[in-house]
Amino acid sequence: MAGELFFRKGYSAVTTDEIAYRAGISKKTLFKRFPTKKVLFDAVVDHFLSELEAELERIWNTSETDCLSKMKRFFLVVANRAGRISRVLMEDLSRVVPDTWNRFDSFRRRVFREKIGTLLYAAQKEGYVSSEWDVDLLQELLLEIISHTFIPEVIGTFSYPSPRIVEGLVNLMFQGILTEEGRKQFGLFRISNTPAVGR
Repeated sequence: MAGELFFRKGYSAVTTDEIAYRAGISKKTLFKRFPTKKVLFDAVVDHFLSELEAELERIWNTSETDCLSKMKRFFLVVANRAGRISRVLMEDLSRVVPDTWNRFDSFRRRVFREKIGTLLYAAQKEGYVSSEWDVDLLQELLLEIISHTFIPEVIGTFSYPSPRIVEGLVNLMFQGILTEEGRKQFGLFRISNTPAVGR
């Protein structure tokens, strides 16, 4: 109940009166279990992140799925979970409860490094990712693109919902924007082959 309210209305707009009323309990009972709204919010966030991690672990431990299917399922879960977090809550995370935002960010970075990095290496080994790519560099680039897109100050500027943004980023990263013909025409971009300016 509290989670639904926080994720829909944000941290600031939700009152303990409203939580207690919706839960059908007194404020006194609520405060016996959760002495402050922040303690309750932290419990909601802990539950959200542990559910997300468990869901990602199930994907990870599925042995019959190839690495690219796991990667797609990983991003699908992330997109669906991101869709539960309103823009109002995203803004509150950075302004009102920044320590909680830091927990979200640390979780995201840890899980991304552990899971996506391993999947990228497997995809390269299986021939799905070009051997031209340094997988460590690719992993860092992807992590930073995602991390810097999903910060409250940036996500709030998009006119699209979070799941659509994840979908766009994943397709951009893994499908690219060029057609096969466009990729042939553009070729491989390398700074080291570019003549120095002024020569």
